[in-house]
Order: sequence, then structure tokens, then C-alpha cells
Amino acid sequence: MHTIKPLYKAFISKNFRRRRNVNHSKLTDVEVIALLCLQALLGINARLRFYHFILNNGVISPYRMPEESRFNRICNRDGIILQIIRWELIVRRVHPKYSIIDSLPIPLCKYVRNTRATLLNRYANICFKSTKKMYYYGLKGSFEVSDSGIVLAYTITKASIHDIKMVRTLVDEFPCQHILADEGYISKALKADLAKHGVWFWTPLQSNMKQYSYDDSLLRRLRRHIETVFSRLNQSFHIEHNTGRSLSGFQTRLEQALLVDTLLKLKILN
Repeated sequence: MHTIKPLYKAFISKNFRRRRNVNHSKLTDVEVIALLCLQALLGINARLRFYHFILNNGVISPYRMPEESRFNRICNRDGIILQIIRWELIVRRVHPKYSIIDSLPIPLCKYVRNTRATLLNRYANICFKSTKKMYYYGLKGSFEVSDSGIVLAYTITKASIHDIKMVRTLVDEFPCQHILADEGYISKALKADLAKHGVWFWTPLQSNMKQYSYDDSLLRRLRRHIETVFSRLNQSFHIEHNTGRSLSGFQTRLEQALLVDTLLKLKILN
């Protein structure tokens, strides 16, 4: 609570903090954000399970807790606050020498339910997961990560959208002069387009392509750092197994994980 309150006051506009009837809420915005961060830290995926954790452990007095479905709506509504705080921290405190771009599959069901799943069907579809040689129903997250391992920007799309199409969106959200990516992002047109905007975009070359005139082994090792970041986010926050049942719920759960991870990396939260 003591960590969140100064961030809330510094980054959230006064008009929003003093909006109409805000004093009539059972829980303050700061309390809701603190609870969402606690949920991420504890690694509790299900909101219902976390709701009962709050009641059973006396985190908040039962008399002050909203009804379960109301609590869930409040949390999803305040997801935008998580995003604003995280973005302001990145803009003010993160100054990377280079960034790394890669994508992460986000399955929404087990393999056997691919053709029957309807969760978020306006946004999800079936795609082949090359690393595991299998098809999955779900979404794809494209992420831009700093050299220190902080997620700078991300976008969520249908699983079948090609990685290359998301690069400009990520670069527009957080411009960085030097960007590393893997073989899935090889494109002369993309590289030329980014070069016009002063962005040096590097990818390893395929074996049948003319190789670079310099040793790129260090760049290859640096690029693999994003895989360590994905592994950390999955182990600590289970971002590949998002339990959101609506678009706002999905994004709120993702923002919970990214905000807490950013706070930990910046040593604001111990």
C-alpha cells in the first residue's frame, strides 16, 4: 500500500482521483491496485480464489469487501490505472541501449478443445505452434523488452497474425534506436522502413543467405535474453495461462504481472 500510494498520486490525474462519488466506494483505488499487485505476487491466477484469500486471511475487513462479482468488475475497471502507472515508470526510469522483440503464444484452452472453444472468439483463433509442433487456440503476445529485462511495449493479437506485422506497432509505442529480433522477423522491406526512421533492426540470417561481414555471435546471445524474460514471467506470473474471461479481464491480469515485474526490476518493490 505504501509503495502504490505515491505512484498513484504522481501519475494519475487529479480529475480522476477526485471523480464524482469516489468517496462512496468501499475500496479506494489505491487499495484495489495494491490488492491486484498482491494477487500477482502470490501467483494466484483465479480471481475467485484470490477473493476468498482476502476474506479468509483478513487482508481487508469483510464488511468493506464488495460482493464477488462487483469486486471482479472493479478490478477489471482499474486495469487502466495499472497500465498508466507502468507506462509512466518506463518513460521516466527506463533508458535502454537496445531492445529485443519476440512473440509468445497464449493458449486459451487445452489442445483437445481447439475446435470447440469459444472463449474470446472475436479475438482468438487457431494457429500452429512451431516450437511444440502442435496447433493451439488462443492469442499471440508480441513484446518489446529492454536490455535490463523490462517489458517496454506489447500488443495482443489473433494467434495467426504474423510477427512482422506487429513490429511497427511496438516501435511506435516505445521507439528504440537499436532492436534485436529472431529469424521470424527477417524482412528487407521492414528493415528498410525502420532504417528510414533511424532504427537499426537486426535479425540473424538463415543459412542460405549471405552472412554478415562481422561476427554476430554476441548479438545472438543478447537476443536470447528475451527468452529468459518470458521464462521468468511464466514461472512467476503464469502469463501464458491467463484466466481472464473478457477482454478487459485478460488485459488486467496481464497488466498486473507486468506492473509487479517492473516494480521488482526497478527495485521499487522488494
